Amino acid sequence: EFMFDTFLAACKDPKAPIQFPVRKPAPPKPDVKKILMLGSGGTSIGQAGEFDYSGGQAIKALKEEGKEVVLMNPNIASVQ
Repeated sequence: EFMFDTFLAACKDPKAPIQFPVRKPAPPKPDVKKILMLGSGGTSIGQAGEFDYSGGQAIKALKEEGKEVVLMNPNIASVQ
């Protein structure tokens, strides 16, 4: 939405200078030590592997930041 509005304004008046709206600064990160990651499980046979991989990668990245992570996924193969 942010860039699309700027694009539309540039299309309406191509000779006008492009002005980007000012965004508010992002809120500070919450100081959490433990994270509960919820998975949806596979919607059909063979689809659970995608979450297993992406959930595992997310856990790895969060552990590198010093966070404790618990993964709950309704898939018998998801033992992390």
